[in-house]
Amino acid sequence: MRNLIIKTAIAAAAIAALPGAAQAGTATDTKSASFTVASQCSVTGATVNLGSYTSNTTWAQVGASLGLRSTGFTAGSKGFEYLDYGSVTCDSGTPYTLTIKGTNATGNAGTAKMTLNGKTIRLEMGIKKLDGVTLPDSSAAWPGTGRQVWSSPVSGTGTGNPQVLLGNMTVYAFSATDPTFAAVTDTLGAVGQYSDTLTYTLTF
Repeated sequence: MRNLIIKTAIAAAAIAALPGAAQAGTATDTKSASFTVASQCSVTGATVNLGSYTSNTTWAQVGASLGLRSTGFTAGSKGFEYLDYGSVTCDSGTPYTLTIKGTNATGNAGTAKMTLNGKTIRLEMGIKKLDGVTLPDSSAAWPGTGRQVWSSPVSGTGTGNPQVLLGNMTVYAFSATDPTFAAVTDTLGAVGQYSDTLTYTLTF
């Protein structure tokens, strides 16, 4: 093959050197026009309902129902998948991550925050199941709660159908010395409806 290449080059040079020979040539190239249709994902949040309580219910009693982290962690009587957090829908095979954050900006930033009777309480959001699949705990500090989605993203792969998020909230952030925080023995006190804004961030 090497010889063939050399011979061809010499012949071409000889033809080009002949006097009076006409010279003409063409050159071509190809490119393409294209566009991309990206994989699509969407997230549908839910109004997370923590239940109804009376004004003389203590935070310890709320924690006994939902889950409590004070000196240690205690699972709530409702279990770990009593809350509907909505769903994620992605094209089949599309990987994604999801975080859900509340408005608390200090100390465990990203948790939910509520103020009742002049005192603040915080709640840690956990996702136990994604599309019926049990998720591993993100920390030994919250055994059984799954992914603490306010700090550890939930990872999944789309199926083309809505993938339901089920989970829990752990009550925490008590202080016997800081009067702005509730103590476990404090009652809820104020009658009314209390809430925090949850922000869902889906990356794909």
